[in-house]
Amino acid sequence: MGGPTRPRAAVPVRAVGAALLALAGSVPQTADGQVRAGGYGVYQTGVFEGSFGLGGRAEAVLDFIAPGLTVAGTYDHFFPGCTECSAFNAGLQVLIAPPSALYLGLGADYGRFSDGAEGTVDTDWSASLVAGIRVPVLPVVLPFVELRQQFWSTTINEQTLSLGVIVSPARARNAPLRPRPR
Repeated sequence: MGGPTRPRAAVPVRAVGAALLALAGSVPQTADGQVRAGGYGVYQTGVFEGSFGLGGRAEAVLDFIAPGLTVAGTYDHFFPGCTECSAFNAGLQVLIAPPSALYLGLGADYGRFSDGAEGTVDTDWSASLVAGIRVPVLPVVLPFVELRQQFWSTTINEQTLSLGVIVSPARARNAPLRPRPR
C-alpha cells in the first residue's frame, strides 16, 4: 500500500484506443492514400546571389480527406560559395494536386546558415507559396519542377527552384485509384 503509485492519465488509454478504432472504421473502404518519395536538384536565389544544392522529399496523398490533398516534407542542402559554409532548409508543405499536372500550396520552412570559420549561425523561419508541375512518365515515376517564393521571413525573401523525380510505389497520378461509390 505504501509503494509508488502510477499516475492516472486524464483520459483512459482504452477509451482513446476505442475512439481511434471507431474513427478508422468510419473512413470509407475506398479511401486510397499514397506515399511517395524523391530527390531533386535545387537552386535558391536572393537579391544578389544564389546557391545550388540537393534535396529530398516525402509525400503523403490524403485523398480520403479531400481530393488532391497532399502533405510533403522537404529537406534542401545547399553548397554556398565559401569553403566552410553550410546551409539547409527543412520544410512542410500542404499542396492541392488535382488530376492535372499543376499543383499549388503553402509551406513553412526552417533555414540555417553557418559560415563555419567565424562561428556565425543564422536561423530563420519562413512561409512560402508553392507552385509546380508534375508530368507522369512511367506508372511509378513522376518528374517535377517546383518554385517556392517566400512571403514571410526575417531575412531577404528568396526564391527556390527545384527539378527532380518522385517515385511512387502505387501509381504516379494524382487521381484516386478507385472510383468512389455513389
